[in-house]
Amino acid sequence: MSLIAPDDDSVLYATEADEKRIGLEEIKLQLERNWSQTEALSFEYNWISISAAGAVAWAAIDVIFRSKVKGHNMIFPCRVTMVFEKRCDKWLIVHGHFSYPDEKLNLWRF
Repeated sequence: MSLIAPDDDSVLYATEADEKRIGLEEIKLQLERNWSQTEALSFEYNWISISAAGAVAWAAIDVIFRSKVKGHNMIFPCRVTMVFEKRCDKWLIVHGHFSYPDEKLNLWRF
């Protein structure tokens, strides 16, 4: 939570229909919900692009999330974009967006 800007208009979009969170408290509730459902999690970054101009930076990331949910090992190929703002020498997330690259690939179990 210390990486997220404590603003009323900070935004987190995630992959489910109800996962549009605005403001620090809503984002916190979403992250708590996600972590409560996850028994294990790891990331594999396949591509990362980061750019900046002044006190604003943005990133685009292709990532594979590997998780364990209800005893099932799962793989989630995902695309992530984030916007950061530099405040007092610290980069904070002001906008995050997670999506699946192809609807047919939403969830793989192994």
